[in-house]
Amino acid sequence: MIGTFLGVLLFAVIVGELASGFTAAFPKMTTHGLTTISAILGGFLGICWQRFINDVHANLIQHLKVGERIAPYFGHKITRTIHILRG
Repeated sequence: MIGTFLGVLLFAVIVGELASGFTAAFPKMTTHGLTTISAILGGFLGICWQRFINDVHANLIQHLKVGERIAPYFGHKITRTIHILRG
């Protein structure tokens, strides 16, 4: 949740700075055109950020091997619960 907020805040700052750069580079362009360019750029950066976070998460899970450490514990718990319920 905090990471998402920081990511959105970072994108807003980056897109705002780039939009101000577009304004200086293209002084005769309308505000509507700059808004469109900023929205497309923000969407692209959002997609890149999401892919980066997913890659980091996948690498972290693979490195820590969380599933391999937790699965046997829960497997035994489920098996014990089934034996108790069956009587």
